[in-house]
Amino acid sequence: MSDVRSSDFGTAVDMQCPCGSLCDRRIPICVLPFTKDLRTFLSYYHTYVGFGLGNIFEAMSSWITVLICIERYVIMRWPHLGKLHFSRRAGRCQIICTICFVILFHLPMFFALKIERGEFVTGNNTSKRYLKMGMTWFGHSMYYYVITWVRFMCIQCVPLALLCVVNLRLLILIWSNYRKQRMHSVQVDNGDDLIKREEFLSSIIEHQSEIVTKLAPDYAEKERSKGYRVERMESLQVPRLCPVGSNLLRKHSSSIQNTAFYGSRLDRTQQASMKLTILLVVVIFSFILGQIPQAFAYVHIITLVVPRDCIDCIVYVNLYRHFSQLLCLITSTTNFFLYVALNRHYRSSLKSLVFHSR
Repeated sequence: MSDVRSSDFGTAVDMQCPCGSLCDRRIPICVLPFTKDLRTFLSYYHTYVGFGLGNIFEAMSSWITVLICIERYVIMRWPHLGKLHFSRRAGRCQIICTICFVILFHLPMFFALKIERGEFVTGNNTSKRYLKMGMTWFGHSMYYYVITWVRFMCIQCVPLALLCVVNLRLLILIWSNYRKQRMHSVQVDNGDDLIKREEFLSSIIEHQSEIVTKLAPDYAEKERSKGYRVERMESLQVPRLCPVGSNLLRKHSSSIQNTAFYGSRLDRTQQASMKLTILLVVVIFSFILGQIPQAFAYVHIITLVVPRDCIDCIVYVNLYRHFSQLLCLITSTTNFFLYVALNRHYRSSLKSLVFHSR
């Protein structure tokens, strides 16, 4: 939610909408009494309610996104710390504390704007009444100026910088984990071939030792006393042979099956966590893309770049402000559809919430 425009960049127009756009009287719907009352209601709502609520929701979304991003990075980087410090209860407490702090910080925003009634005389010597959005004595005070700059630093600069840094670290971590998984899969494949090769060589050595034992018992007994055969067999990790129906074989096969089951389960968990992290990175990049232009749409920030005496700059400033708001709305909508399309758990939770409420 962008800050209110100052008198240098604002215009007093007949029946101005909350967002600053006009409803041309040449359009038939604009002259209806319902439209006139609706615009008046929207102007009052935006001035006394919507402006403060918009700033509150913007701050909450920024800091909650930062918390989620940091939590995901800690869970991916240090899983034991993630399980220890980022439980559901801890996350709920963090969100509640963030909401309470944001509401307390933005309470003065509800007293910064006011609706002013004006009247001007047209060329036909007829008077027209209009409504315009102005700033109260608090909005013109130094306290509001300081609050605006503190808010710009705490809501725009710090969260966006943290999101950029942590998101970049997440990308690096995702890439390193992907490389480790590829190397592990290659090592596992090579390890299977090596085990098969060792088993084949051990069977050949076993067969040769049996032949030597039959042909030259004295030589075989001599080599066995030296421990040559035992050391050779241990180095090659010869598997123990057991009958087909023995309990040892069943235990060994069951342990192999359990290991394979838990290994595949761990792989699926890691893949799901990786997909969730990638989705979060995409959503955060979209959030940053929508928040950075709107962060510089505040009056005190614009006046640092655009001089107040530039009359021709008013149109471009207004266009930039509307473009930043539109881009923020588009990215917010995109994030919702990304979650719905790519996150099955979010989609099922949303369905259960909607249909259960009905």
